[in-house]
Amino acid sequence: MRANGGSGGIDKVSIPVFQAAAEAELERLYEELKQGTYRPMPVRRTHIPKKGKPKEKRPLDIPAIRDRVCQQALKNRLEPIRESLFSECSFGYRSGRSTHQALRKIYRELMDGCEWVVDADLRETLADIEKQGDHRFLHECRRFLKEGDYHPQPVRR
Repeated sequence: MRANGGSGGIDKVSIPVFQAAAEAELERLYEELKQGTYRPMPVRRTHIPKKGKPKEKRPLDIPAIRDRVCQQALKNRLEPIRESLFSECSFGYRSGRSTHQALRKIYRELMDGCEWVVDADLRETLADIEKQGDHRFLHECRRFLKEGDYHPQPVRR
């Protein structure tokens, strides 16, 4: 967040303010996650210029910094588990993989005479985690999907 000049979310807490209270914030976040009382805040929506089209804008949802910290912790926990289960030809939502790499792979396979069927289902991914018995982790993933990302708030200026 700091490296790319990220800003705070709906709570208006900046990165320097969060850093100043990081130890207490992280302890509070840990306790809330442990007790199951953690609730992500609604995201702050802003609009930024589209790359290569400065007159057009695209929406950008900005979570609160403490929610981004939690999201990163969930990602750090999920990624090693899921990465080993992905097929080599899977590119979506994977670190170090891009749309351009996926398109190159598709092109090469088509030139070799292959046909493709693509299917993606997050519910199946979450069901796999549930089978592994990590119910609290699954609960937090669902909470982010349900509460965190789908309640954008307009920015008032």
